[in-house]
This record gives sequence, structure tokens and C-alpha cells, in this order.
Amino acid sequence: MRRHVMRSVAVSCVLALILAVDLGAQGGAPAPQGSGATKKEAKAKKREAADTLGAPITHTPKGAAPIFRDEQPLTFTLTMNWAQVRKDRGQTPTWHAATIAFKGDSGDASVPLRLRPRGIWRLKNCDLPPLRFNFTKDSTKHSPFAKLDKPKLVSVCKDKSDYDEYILEEYQLYRVLNLLTPLGFRARLAKVTYVDSAKAPAKAVTTRWAFLTEDAGELAERTGMRALDVKGATRGDIQVDELALFGLFQYFIGNTDFAIGALHNVQLMADDTATYAVPYDFDWTGAVNPPYAFPAPQLGIRRVEDRLYRGFCTTPEALDRALQVFEAKKDAIYALYHDDIGKLMAPDRVKRAIDYYDEFYKTITDPKKIRRDIIGACL
Repeated sequence: MRRHVMRSVAVSCVLALILAVDLGAQGGAPAPQGSGATKKEAKAKKREAADTLGAPITHTPKGAAPIFRDEQPLTFTLTMNWAQVRKDRGQTPTWHAATIAFKGDSGDASVPLRLRPRGIWRLKNCDLPPLRFNFTKDSTKHSPFAKLDKPKLVSVCKDKSDYDEYILEEYQLYRVLNLLTPLGFRARLAKVTYVDSAKAPAKAVTTRWAFLTEDAGELAERTGMRALDVKGATRGDIQVDELALFGLFQYFIGNTDFAIGALHNVQLMADDTATYAVPYDFDWTGAVNPPYAFPAPQLGIRRVEDRLYRGFCTTPEALDRALQVFEAKKDAIYALYHDDIGKLMAPDRVKRAIDYYDEFYKTITDPKKIRRDIIGACL
């Protein structure tokens, strides 16, 4: 209790000083957290699109699609024109016909779909491009893919066994986020066999771990919110508690590859009262540390493993509440690396992840480190 009180005082005093300096540079005081409505109304008047900050919500939560209610890994075969999909690297990729085959309740089954490659860096540099699926809802009834629309498939970058580890580790980070907040994309692990339909007969190319994630529309349906595609969001636009948790989570996993204002690896969501930032795409992080990941040179760190806090400055109370969430969830987070999913990872990778998280927890239980590495570094 004494440590928590001392930390709260330290957070309050130092953050107040930083905000005062920041406000002096801006020439004014920050609007109270609840007073963002004026800004949002002004922005709404300037936009004719429906996806404005603060737009009214017209639906209620419906729960996750059935596929995301279970954690047992799926097994399926994805058949597509391999060369055609891999060569489709333009700004506006084409939808390609494909089929997913799986073991159903009555034996072998399959569903048709369309898919297209997505992404920027991975599309240019990886053996297996990340994919966007497009299901016809009627075709997925009574299948594991029921009620899915356009989920993402996150695949290994290189067709090598060690890259399976990076997929398992990134998947774990979605599980961690789901422990911390309901505002996180749901994901489902899958062992996927990729088959090239252009071969005669069709030929299996490889079998690798991958995972499916909700699309923004599915997240909106589940949470009763609206998905936004509005760039330019600032600190004052985002709900203060989720803003603090967002920044701390990115620091926890060693992520600097995001930007709220640019919607880079961030999805904005809104309800009737506030706007929220939801992170995704966690492979370029210290927690995963794949060989292709490197930090931006201007950040002044040499490796993605080197933590650098890049969250927005927030209120002392919100930061302290976020710190309390991480402290309360520590055992549950660590348990994810020892359950049935965690056991799929190589033991040395599990140890490395736990050691990396231990460093984070040493920081957030030390008021001096909080002042220096989090409060002193916030944007």
C-alpha cells in the first residue's frame, strides 16, 4: 500500500510539471477530459462523411463471432493461385478466388471466399503476404467461419520454422491486450496448409502457424461502437483512461511502430461520449523481436527490444489507474505463457518473453523509473 501511495504522488507531481511545461509551449490550458465535445462538433460540421469523431452510435453490442469465442487452434487448408496472389503488390490489390477446407462435424467441408494481399512492408518483403479474407455470409453457415465478413489472416513472413515462433509470440500479445481491455481485436490461432491451385494437381506449398483477427466492423459490432477512419486525432480526442492504457501497453511490448494521428497500426473507435485508440500489428516489437524489425533511426534506440515510451501524456490519475491494471493482471499475463497455447512456443522463447516482461514490472514498481522512462518521455 505504501509503495502504491508513493508511486501515485510521484506520478501526480511529475506529470503535473510536464503538463505545465507543455501547456506553456502551447500557450493555453488543456480542456478538461469531458469537454472535447466542442472540438468534435466543430470537426463534425466540417465533414460530410459518417465516420466523424463523436458521431452517434446506432447499434448495440452483439458479442464476438463464434470463431473468437474459443482458443483451441483451428486447422484448415487455404487453396489459392499462389503466384498470382504473391505478384499482386500494387496499391489496389485484386480480390482472388480461394477456398478454405476443414474438418466439419459431418466430415470434410469447405467454404468459398475471396482474398487479397494487404500491408506495405510485409507485402514487399515477405514470402507469405498477409491476407484479407472476404466471406459471403450465407456460405459460412454451420462452419467455423460463421458470421465473419472480412477478417485478416496474419501469416509468417518467411517460410521457415523459426518464423512460426514469431507468429505464436505476436498472437500472445493479442491475448494479453484482451486481458487488459475489451477494446482489443480478438484473434484465433490456426495451423494453415497453403495449396497452390495453379498446379496440376493442386500442390501444398507449406504448412505454417497463422492467426485470424477481427476486422474493424466486427470490433464495432462486438463493442457497440463505431469504427472511425479519421486521421489527425490528438491527445485531447482520446478517452483519457484508454489513452493511458494504450501507451503503457505499447511500452510493455516494446512497440514504437504506431501513430494515433496517422492511424498507423491504430484503429479509432467511438461511442456516444468518447473516442478510443485500439492498437494492432505487433510483430515489430521487443516482445516478438523478429530479425527484420528495427526502430526508426530518429527515435535514438538501436533495437526494438530497447523500450521507449511513445504514448501521449495523460492525467496522473489515468496513468496511475493504468499502472494498477497492469499490476492486477500480471499473474494472468504470465499464465498465458504456461497454458496450452503458451506450450506451443519453444521453452527458450517463453523464458525470453517472461524476462522481458519482468523488466517492465521492475520499471512500473519504481517511482524513479516511472518519472524518467514513462512520465518524462510521454508525448
